[in-house]
Amino acid sequence: MRRTTLRWSAAAASLAGIALALLASLSGHSSVNAARSTPHMPGASPAVDGAVTAEFSRFALNALLVTLIDDDEPPRWSDVALNHICGPATHVEVDGLPLVHGSKLPAGAFTVRWSMDQCTALEAFELQGGVELLVFHEDTGLSAVVTPDKLIVSSTMGSSRMRAPFASSMSLLPAQHRP
Repeated sequence: MRRTTLRWSAAAASLAGIALALLASLSGHSSVNAARSTPHMPGASPAVDGAVTAEFSRFALNALLVTLIDDDEPPRWSDVALNHICGPATHVEVDGLPLVHGSKLPAGAFTVRWSMDQCTALEAFELQGGVELLVFHEDTGLSAVVTPDKLIVSSTMGSSRMRAPFASSMSLLPAQHRP
């Protein structure tokens, strides 16, 4: 029963992300209008924007969620990495409250909200801005609807301002048990 509920919740969240993207495009936030209001980022082009956002989207949960989880069983929140990978103005909340080091992850769906100050996630990206993750437990790991909020992602390929929500998932199974 619980697995069915979680699967339906994940499906609903994925559909909500798609609906948000469609609504944004229908309400006049097209890429043409957005490009006019975006400050010029040196070296940015549509191809670079697409490459940067696609690459970050693949690793979003590793950068934004795994960074905050320790290796305990059951997993617990950890703020140890924040001081090493982010500037002093970085703030993380779980379900609207400040992240508490050592506390357990919620058993059901939960929300993680980042306000980032020059975070160098995975040493491949520099992140500036905000992002909200609506996270769901799955049989083999975690999935999330990731909603950027003025998020600028920079890498060796260039910089991109992410606007559209996207879905992401990750396995928590050991490599030998992954499909």
